[in-house]
Amino acid sequence: MSEPISEETPKEPEVQEIELDATAVDSIANKALEKMGDKFDSLFKAFEDRITQNETVVSKGVNAGATSEDGPAVIVGGTNIEKMTPQLRFVKQIKASLAGDEGLKKAYADYALEAREKAGYNNEGVSSEGGLIILQPEFEAEIERLLPQYGGIVNEVRFVDLPGNSVITTKGTNNIEFGKVNEGAAKPARKSAFSQQTVALNKYAAILLATTELLEDQATDFWADATSQYAYAYGKKIDEMVLTDNGTTTSEKGITHTAGVTLELTSGAGSTVTWDDLLNAKYAVPGEAASGGVYVMHRSTLNVLRQLKGVSNDYLQQGTFIDGSGNPTTPWGDRIILTDAMPINGSSWAGTTVGAGVVYGDFSRYAKVYRKQGGLQLDVSNSATVVDKAGTTKNLWQDNLVGMKGEFRATFFAKFPEAFCLIGASPLS
Repeated sequence: MSEPISEETPKEPEVQEIELDATAVDSIANKALEKMGDKFDSLFKAFEDRITQNETVVSKGVNAGATSEDGPAVIVGGTNIEKMTPQLRFVKQIKASLAGDEGLKKAYADYALEAREKAGYNNEGVSSEGGLIILQPEFEAEIERLLPQYGGIVNEVRFVDLPGNSVITTKGTNNIEFGKVNEGAAKPARKSAFSQQTVALNKYAAILLATTELLEDQATDFWADATSQYAYAYGKKIDEMVLTDNGTTTSEKGITHTAGVTLELTSGAGSTVTWDDLLNAKYAVPGEAASGGVYVMHRSTLNVLRQLKGVSNDYLQQGTFIDGSGNPTTPWGDRIILTDAMPINGSSWAGTTVGAGVVYGDFSRYAKVYRKQGGLQLDVSNSATVVDKAGTTKNLWQDNLVGMKGEFRATFFAKFPEAFCLIGASPLS
């Protein structure tokens, strides 16, 4: 008979105590935390990937995650918070907390509080609860401007295009006259006299700058608006050049500052203009110059004239003040050209550098604008070096800018200043 087998009680392992200094303890603790953190990040990412399998992919951009059907979006870091599931928002908020991103954490917290407040009623702040049925604001692509009235003289003055940069003009300074001759007597000899003037072209220019980002992202046609601005500025400058410019040389002076122009003082109370003054101006210029004349003035001057009433209202009864095209006229039918280049009615006419409120004359015959062939020229560049409006030098290619340059060369010239008459208050410049 065999002896029973006895089980020995296992011996407990001996534990050795090891004393570690503070540095060693910190090193071990940091290693352990690092390993735990790596493991946690791996598990957390797997969890996040799992709950985002059915999430809508959010594209990058200003309106990332929002389409025309989404309604207003809450965009944080390229992600639409509203489009997330509650689970994903929870994970994102925890990650923001662990990362110490206070701004992102607050965004999620604010959204949660707002959602809690709106949970009991339909509202437009949440797409599915009302936001989708709200009429969204429309964007009007057309650019409109409220502009002063310029450009009236462009269709009146005579343009003469030059191939070069100047022109020599000639005019006769006398006229042949007949005299009485006795029978058998010698006939008097006459000769013509002439004078010449050289007119040099002045140059005018402007540059408009825009970033390439603006041009890439524009919702309107920026260059179409820019071209329209240049055309308007061109008409404005022609009006000023012909009428009111007062530069340092003869070639930089308009009619209101040109020597030899006929003057007609205002006769109304307080030096205001009257219909009589306009008639006097018409008959103050040489007869040949009066037949095709027009009156040029600011619209405020026309307003004063239209309100004048004589004893028998003769002027008001004579005409309709407009022609067949709807343009303003005098009671006797002469055309009136309106431009804001002319000074407003009243005190600005007296004792100023302008001193005249109305100009009368035949601009199509006696006013010329000499200009370089081609007129207004527009060019676009992305590589030029220019000085911007702030006075800073910019290399367009390096600074991602595109510039549109508009320029023209022209000079106003009145060969016969006496063909024009100014109506104003004394003293006239």
